[in-house]
Amino acid sequence: MHAPALLLIASLGLPSLAADLGPNLLTNGDFESAPWRGEGDERAAQVDMLVSHGGKQSGRLDARPDAERYVYGPAFDVDPAKRYVLVAWLKCQGVSAPDGVHLRFLQWDDKKPVGWIWNWEIGQGVEKFLRTGGTHPWKRFAVVLRKLDPNAKRVAPFFAIAKGAGTAWLDDVTVREWNADTLPPELVKSIEEPAEGPPMAAQPADVQKALPPEFDLSRQTFPPRQPAGASLLANGDFEQAPPADWAKTVQLDNTVKHAGGSSLLLGVGPGGAIATTQHEVNAAADYRLSAWIKTENVPRNGLKLRLWPGWWNESTMSETLLVADGTQDWTRYEIVLKNLPASRGAKRRWLYYSLDSPGERQAAPKVWLDDAELVPLTDSVRIVSPKLGNFLTEGAAGALTYTVRDVPKEQGRRLKWAVTDFWGQFVKQGETGLAADGQGTAAATVPLPGRGYFGFTCLLLDGNGQALQGETVSAAQLPKPPADAAHRDPQSAFACWGVSAELAPALGVKWTRWIERGNDFTPVPGQADQFDWRLKQYAGEYKPADRRREEQQAGLTTYLCFHQFADWMLTGPDGKRAAVPLDWNRFARLGGVCLPTGDGPGACRGSLERAGHPLGLAGHAGRHRHAAPHRLPDGQEAQPKRHCHRPLRLPRAPRHLRQAGWLPVG
Repeated sequence: MHAPALLLIASLGLPSLAADLGPNLLTNGDFESAPWRGEGDERAAQVDMLVSHGGKQSGRLDARPDAERYVYGPAFDVDPAKRYVLVAWLKCQGVSAPDGVHLRFLQWDDKKPVGWIWNWEIGQGVEKFLRTGGTHPWKRFAVVLRKLDPNAKRVAPFFAIAKGAGTAWLDDVTVREWNADTLPPELVKSIEEPAEGPPMAAQPADVQKALPPEFDLSRQTFPPRQPAGASLLANGDFEQAPPADWAKTVQLDNTVKHAGGSSLLLGVGPGGAIATTQHEVNAAADYRLSAWIKTENVPRNGLKLRLWPGWWNESTMSETLLVADGTQDWTRYEIVLKNLPASRGAKRRWLYYSLDSPGERQAAPKVWLDDAELVPLTDSVRIVSPKLGNFLTEGAAGALTYTVRDVPKEQGRRLKWAVTDFWGQFVKQGETGLAADGQGTAAATVPLPGRGYFGFTCLLLDGNGQALQGETVSAAQLPKPPADAAHRDPQSAFACWGVSAELAPALGVKWTRWIERGNDFTPVPGQADQFDWRLKQYAGEYKPADRRREEQQAGLTTYLCFHQFADWMLTGPDGKRAAVPLDWNRFARLGGVCLPTGDGPGACRGSLERAGHPLGLAGHAGRHRHAAPHRLPDGQEAQPKRHCHRPLRLPRAPRHLRQAGWLPVG
């Protein structure tokens, strides 16, 4: 018998050959549905939306310096007595070994693996097929798979890259039945596709992969930030009691204090406001919140301080800024607050507290608070671009803008940065001077190295080269969206959180998710179709209908999730509470306010199905009591998602919702 040939083939369309070979047995060989799976190395399971042979994406493997990396694809049924032709497109860049990239095939019986398919071109015991490496554009490989194990029932493909350096892409893999041990004549001619346009920025094999140690922020120790002005908090020394209607469980204590004549003794409960800023905060500046705290018998993490309207703590993903517990003498707590959204600036802030109740047989907790400050800081850094999320497209300005404000007078500053690719491999670094203007503000541009997803680590240096601060930010330069980017495609990507109408086409996102909370609005008494949006109090004029309209015009379909149902939605005439709204008709009208089908606040009543917006009910996140199943009006139940990663799938909508034209997510 002849050994199978390992050959390159020339064309995509071989209609007569396809008819002879039969249907493709391998699903998702084009990687359009999902990446192939990794085993013990989930980072290996990747698709590349910037590089593909056919369709929109390909499978990608980046070499590790210490071990082989591989993924495996869907298994397909086989008959050991038959032969099969495998065809695959491969592309390599900077692969260390000339044969460091290959495919292999694992055979299974009904229950367990029964061995690899051998590459009979070399002999028994060699399982590597379609071997390649180095750097080359897309090449199409073909080989005959034969002499399968007599007990084989299914076969799974494995795509692998040897340890070392480089990147390999795989696309348009097919497996079809064949009736000979040699390749069909149409697959014998060797050819490779011409090189493509500008390649995605890639790391040469001879360049250091690891990020230089000075850019490892986890090992950096920065000096304390200096104040740029006085504290914004009025009465942060608590020499006077806060107004009685702010917090009813606090009182001045003249006997226990950190400094001055008194401190504030905090009582158990949800607390309330205890101090406020004298004027508005600036979203372009950084601040340091600090306080001296003394505790006795406080439960674990029992004392919490926050600033309202909510100032997000990125390290804990919550609005809790300072936490204390246990029993300890006067201790200073602090946190640096950065990256306040511009929409949350130009507003005053209130300092709020809460103190948990003691557990069973535990003494009552006591907390004293003194000398609280909210101080603006020097050298406030912002890294931005003209596009939301720093997603830039080809043809646009491919750079980030690094700005530092409140630079101390007569002090020099320099910027040093390093760039890593999507897989954390070091790409390049740079350095530039920062000259502050008369207002103490300096700026510089940080260029993107090319197409791809990148991470930037930026160091702010003083005139002596000492690192003062470190920041990390991500950015991407993507191909221009296709002309039909706004066309709805049910196979396209889904974004769990809201994605802007501008950004969605560049990412291939056609479905997105939006959340409304019943606590953020309430019906106007006597006007069933009018709602008072409480978000106006601190977020300006809140107009959710405008954003939904923009998304609809961009071809986006929105799943609407309702969180945190308010009392007016859950409480019946008898005063009893339910898990989901009892008044479904008002609930439907409420959703209509959020998702308009036309112009005007009342134009959206009726069918959301006609507007292309499915309705989803989401479970509550957080408290254990919300983990009970939702009980629908017709007696059926649907289990809630604790964190609402996707809308609930309801088995059947209530009759009055079906009559109103509302359909569940199905």
